[in-house]
Amino acid sequence: MQNKHKERKFFDEWTELKEYDVFTQYGYNTIIRDFQKLIGNRLLKGCRAIDLGCGTGAFARRLFGNSEAELFGLDISEKAIQLANRNEEKINFSVGDIENLQFEDNFFDLVVFSGVLHHFPNEEKCLDEGYRVLKKGGVYALI
Repeated sequence: MQNKHKERKFFDEWTELKEYDVFTQYGYNTIIRDFQKLIGNRLLKGCRAIDLGCGTGAFARRLFGNSEAELFGLDISEKAIQLANRNEEKINFSVGDIENLQFEDNFFDLVVFSGVLHHFPNEEKCLDEGYRVLKKGGVYALI
């Protein structure tokens, strides 16, 4: 990503067309199966998880499934988040900047970057922010 304003505008305009989904059904099934093996039973009640770059929330819904954890999704596109929040009660979707997360240190048990890092010129800053909000012993996943 060369310019956050341009990226936000692009995804706001793209979202106006429809809810977007970056993975095919086959891709979801494969990723989710492997993801479940990785996290085991870590998404229990009392845990916190976030999907960074969640877009319209389609992947987060499938990824987090029926978890009893406190769930979050974050994206730079206001329109994508508006769509994500339609009829959603389980996941706390919000607009935000992955390079400057508005969460306390050691806040999450699970941090997921889902197909988003290539949009940032400084991937290291994004990764550092993800680690900052991850609890010691938590799971950090790049999808």
